[in-house]
Amino acid sequence: MIVALAIGEQRAIPEDDWRIFNRTGIGHLISISGLHVTVFATLAGAFAFALARRSVLLTTWVPARKLAAVVGLAAATVYVLLAGPRCRQCAPC
Repeated sequence: MIVALAIGEQRAIPEDDWRIFNRTGIGHLISISGLHVTVFATLAGAFAFALARRSVLLTTWVPARKLAAVVGLAAATVYVLLAGPRCRQCAPC
C-alpha cells in the first residue's frame, strides 16, 4: 500500500482493497497520488526553496529547507483536498 501511494505502483494493491477504495470514493486518489501529488509538492517546494534562498530576511526566521518542506507538504495537502473523494452513489455533491 505504501509503495502504491509513494510511487503510484497500483498493481501491488489487492482487488479487495480496490473495491473498498472505489466504494468510498478514493480510488482516484490512489491512482494519482504516486505521480501527481509528489510532482506537485516537489515543484512547489523547489520554488519556495529558490525564493527563500534569495531572501535574507526570510531565512533569518526559518531555514530555506524547512520552509520548502512546509510549502511542499501544504501544496500536497491542498492538491489532495481539491482532488478529494468523489461521491458517485449519493445525491449531487
